[in-house]
Amino acid sequence: MADFRQLPWKAFALAALGLGACDSGSDGELPVTLTVQRVFAGLPLFGSPVAMLQAPGNSTRWFVVEQAGVVR
Repeated sequence: MADFRQLPWKAFALAALGLGACDSGSDGELPVTLTVQRVFAGLPLFGSPVAMLQAPGNSTRWFVVEQAGVVR
């Protein structure tokens, strides 16, 4: 199961692969700049997260469901 601490790097890698698959329409390379910023450093480390869900009617409240059945 994925480790939440590695999630930004996995997202970055997928974005880079996706951009690499794009055809710019010319023989030149497409210049791309990507940055990663940690925005929720105060969150606890999750053991084995399997889902992240938003609370109904509240865009500021999120729940993380772990593989063991724990909802935080």
